[in-house]
Order: sequence, then C-alpha cells, then structure tokens
Amino acid sequence: MNDRFVLIALARPRATWLDRFVQIAHSGAIPVEVRKAVGVVDLLAQLASGRPASAVLLDAGAPGTDRDIISRVHSSGAAVFVVTDPQVVHDWTALGADVMLTPAFTAYELLDALTHSARSIARSTFPDEAAEIESLNDATSRHGAFIGVVGTGGTGTSTVAIAAAQGLGSGAGRTGQVALVDLCLRAEQSMLHDADPSSPGLLELIDYCRLGSPDPDTVREHLTVIHKRGYDLLPGLRRRRLWTQLRPASTSSALSALRRAYDVVVADLDSDLEGEVQSGSMDLEERNQLTRLAVTQTDVTLVVGHASMKGIHSLTRLLRDLVDLGVAPSTLQPVFNHAPASPRSRSGYTAALGELTAGVGLSSTPIFLPTKDIDDRLRALVPFPASIVEPIAGALMARLRLQTMAPASAAQTTPRVIRPGFLRRDAQAS
Repeated sequence: MNDRFVLIALARPRATWLDRFVQIAHSGAIPVEVRKAVGVVDLLAQLASGRPASAVLLDAGAPGTDRDIISRVHSSGAAVFVVTDPQVVHDWTALGADVMLTPAFTAYELLDALTHSARSIARSTFPDEAAEIESLNDATSRHGAFIGVVGTGGTGTSTVAIAAAQGLGSGAGRTGQVALVDLCLRAEQSMLHDADPSSPGLLELIDYCRLGSPDPDTVREHLTVIHKRGYDLLPGLRRRRLWTQLRPASTSSALSALRRAYDVVVADLDSDLEGEVQSGSMDLEERNQLTRLAVTQTDVTLVVGHASMKGIHSLTRLLRDLVDLGVAPSTLQPVFNHAPASPRSRSGYTAALGELTAGVGLSSTPIFLPTKDIDDRLRALVPFPASIVEPIAGALMARLRLQTMAPASAAQTTPRVIRPGFLRRDAQAS
C-alpha cells in the first residue's frame, strides 16, 4: 500500500510515550512514518518545508504547546493529537486539538485516531482546507456586534470611539452590554479614562486565551466598568513594544470571547494596515495584526477624518486601503470630525468625498461631528454631549437594526451559494 500516515512528534526530553510511539512505528503494525521535532521552531520549519504531514503529536507539557501552535499546525493541513499530562490540565478540545491520547496509548488507539481524524499521504499533497474550516467555524460562533473605529492621525479617533460606546451603551437597554476595547499600539484609552495601570487589560486576556477559552464572566473580569457612560473598558497595551508578545490565534480567540460576552464591542484601531503582501515583511504584518484582524471582522467601521482639504485626502486614502484589504465597502461609515456647521460646507464635503471615492462602492453618506472642547468631560469621566454622541449612535443603531432583520428577509429570497468565510459579509451586503 503506497498511502501511509506521516506523523511529527514534539515531546519533552525523556518522554516515555515517545519511545513507545517509535516502537509502534518501527513494528509495522500500522502504516506510519515518524519524524521528530526538536522544539517549536523546528516543528514550524518542518511544516513550512512543503513536506506534508498527516498529524502532529504534541506533548501537553512541552514548552510552546498552546492555542497558537495548534492553529499553526491546522493551517498546514495536519491534525493535532495532544498526548495528555496529568500535571497539565487544559481543555485541549476547546483549544483546537483533534484527539487526546494518554501517555500509554496503544497502536490500535493511534490507528483509530488517525483513521477518523487524519489523512493518509500519497505522492501528492492534500488540499489545505483546515484553515478555511476553522475560519468559518470561528466566524459563525460570534454573537455580539463588532464596531471598528479607525482614523487618520490627529482626527479624534479615540474620542469618536468613546462616543460610539457611550451612545450604544446608554440606549435601548444595553447598559452593561457594551465594551470599548483599545487595540491601538500606542493605547491611550486607559489614560483618557484614568484607569488603574495595574488593572488587567488586553494582553492579559490574550494570554488567557493561549491556553483556555474564557467564559463571559471571566472576560468581564478583564474590563473596567465606566458607570457614567454605560460601557466597560478593556485597556490596551501598556507599551507599544509589547506587540511582540501577541499571537494571531490567541488574539482572534480573545476578540471572539469579547463578542460572546457583550452585545456590542467597539474597538479603537490604528490606521496602519500593511501586511506581508503589501510590504514583503511578516514582522510588519504581525505588528499590525490587531487592526488587520479587527477590520476584517467588523459589522460597521467608522472611518474618521478631519473636515479640511488634507483631511478629506487622508480619509479617501484610508477608505481605499480598507477596501484593498478586503473590507466590504457597505460596512464603511465615513465620519468628518470638527466639521463646520454650515449645511453648504457639509454638502461640499459630501460631494467631494463621493467624487474621490468613485468606484469604491460606499453606500452611506458621511456623519458630521461639530467642534467641541471635551477635555473637561474627559477629566471628569462624565458623558459626552448629545451633539457628538447622537449622530454616531443613531447611524450605528440603524445599521445594526437592519442586520438583525436580515435573516427574516433572507428566508423569503432564493437561496444563494455562499463561499466559506464570507457568510457575515454576504449577509450584510444583502
């Protein structure tokens, strides 16, 4: 028989199960080929080499065995078998493992696991479907609405995010059901809310998701309640350089956990969107992963610019960058901050934005916010004025209301074929 199972084993030094596993492979009892990995770096190098693998056996106690390494293995097309350790207690199924094996597993148990959860390898490699399936399942498991707020520099993006969270948190019985999350590399929401610097925040939540799946109560423990404005705050990174501690799978899991815990999540985002495709640098993509992960998942993205000649140019460029990244134009909502009160001037900005974004496919007219001095309100942690909050909240609630009505109307239309990974976006477009 030409087909066989190709297995990579990552174990701690002197692990007893590894010796037995090698004996099983050499006995010929089951059709397997065994490769060993010396650490996580070697494992990833083998997976990236182009040689296919059926499954990876991960020692539960080995350094680096967590959600991110499981996700990386899945993205290569291989299954993940975790060899359990009584001293390391985690919900490996929730972290993405396909099979759990005891250290005393037999040849028959291993063969049964391979037959049901892995693919045999012939000469040709098999399609990489695992990442698409994982992405699809992750997308359909979300519950709460996700609002992104991104803007060009110095336009008041953080204050617009606060206004959005306040407007959604204080209306329609949503008190305590809205979270404001700081996903900027230079996170300033903690300063704007006078939050305790020692309180848990984004990094702690992401680190929890490395080896666990937090329930809503656990997620809420990482946030600070802002009583006067009606939302909870998740402080961001304490230092910009801490982005090097973030891992994509754990970060994505943290965003999903937030959406399960809250009706609405409002994210304050950076405007840097470059990834490996645009720059040739994987490091740059990892640095920008917070914003890149967020904007591709948002139900609505507020794109903030300044009401000026330079401001409209920068806003147009940011809108095009978002569309180039794959964000649906129908989810983008332009916002002009510090806008003039004159209806004629506002009409001119609307017309100019329409001309500059011709072909982009924007479906909404801009929101105009007046110039307001809100420093005193920020220092006192009191609500923002209605002139800032109501235009944002009104537009967002109207969009969210339409999206909740979409499933009912969809039942009256002819079914359409939906590609995996595009369910949410196609539903919004309809």
